[in-house]
Amino acid sequence: MFAYSADDKRWHGMFADNEGRVHVFVDGKASADSVMFTGPSTGSDGKPVMNRVSIVRISPDRVDQVWEKSEDNGVTWSTAFRGEYARKKP
Repeated sequence: MFAYSADDKRWHGMFADNEGRVHVFVDGKASADSVMFTGPSTGSDGKPVMNRVSIVRISPDRVDQVWEKSEDNGVTWSTAFRGEYARKKP
């Protein structure tokens, strides 16, 4: 779930994965055609992980989402998930 908070005028996000962990995105930045969320979580090995999710509009009805993870405090990133989403036609 990603949402804009009128209270603090910032984007926030939360994702629960299939291994029972919750990832909270505390820093979201939006522009006209994209949004990026970052935040810390814990890996399956118990070590800290930084997460970065980018959602980019590729057409009026489609977006590309990339979830990257860093285990070295943002020095290097690896893609954990990439998905393309399309609006369902009525």
